[in-house]
Amino acid sequence: MAYKIVWLPKAEKRFEQIINYLEQNWSDKEVEEFIKRTNAIISIISINPQAFSLLQIKKDVRGVSNQT
Repeated sequence: MAYKIVWLPKAEKRFEQIINYLEQNWSDKEVEEFIKRTNAIISIISINPQAFSLLQIKKDVRGVSNQT
């Protein structure tokens, strides 16, 4: 069973900032690769959330932070 992924507003904003930066400074291929890798991690989180650390934001929130 795959879990629903919910992006925190701060994470959505940061992701958009990263994409904007990459689009301005890197090639389309590299932007696509970043998005592909991000989607792969999101898929893993949805299938096996226990593989990732609990974040100290809210109970039962898991994910990849910039410290991991």
